[in-house]
Amino acid sequence: MQFLDSMESPPHQWFDDVGLCVVSAFLFIPIIMSPSLSVYAQSPSYPVEIENVRLVDPGGQPLDDCQPGGELVMIAVTLKNLSDSGQPAAIIVELRDNSSDITQFVQWQTTSIGPKATPQVAISFNPASLSSSSSSSSAVQYDANVLVWDKVLTPVPLSSPLKVPVSC
Repeated sequence: MQFLDSMESPPHQWFDDVGLCVVSAFLFIPIIMSPSLSVYAQSPSYPVEIENVRLVDPGGQPLDDCQPGGELVMIAVTLKNLSDSGQPAAIIVELRDNSSDITQFVQWQTTSIGPKATPQVAISFNPASLSSSSSSSSAVQYDANVLVWDKVLTPVPLSSPLKVPVSC
């Protein structure tokens, strides 16, 4: 023990002080940042709302489901701009097979939504182009995931995503 007491401090003792400062700085960061993190626990306020998603035929008539191998079907998305200013938007629709969890279709359409406007955007697909893991002739269950972003390449969400069941 006497050997340890008689040892001199190493010439790099100032690192200990810096280390103490760095450690104490990191220890205080969570305390300083924790009030701002609570903001993320609340649901964010988006400028656009997805009001309705439904299947329609090319004439705009509502469909309960689409027929496998059938004619062209459209997914109609009704949006509402909650803002007092116009908003560029990209509406993305993904169809995901529930049995295999594989995306079968993705398409998007860009538009501009006027202030306080409630436009409807329709994205078409051909049910015959959907490959399914189901070998039976019964309808396949999909989830239509609808996203609204400001643009496709560097997206910022404009609304909460919405998942709607679709049967084809």
